[in-house]
Amino acid sequence: MVTFLSVLVLASAIAIIVAVVLQEGGDGAADAYTGGSSDSVWGSNKGNSKDAVLSKITLIAGVVFMVSLVLIARF
Repeated sequence: MVTFLSVLVLASAIAIIVAVVLQEGGDGAADAYTGGSSDSVWGSNKGNSKDAVLSKITLIAGVVFMVSLVLIARF
């Protein structure tokens, strides 16, 4: 059980790091890494934009991370 939770913590931590790095900042400096602009397919769908999807991934991975850590501490 602890091994499974440890793998879950590792996977969620990597997901958080990747999602945060890929999110665009306020100055548009992330365009150098993503190679795109806001005028792409993501720009036309604000509800399903890349930033909204990455924000949801960050939130879900953060919750999984915290719950997994609490469960590891309990076992």
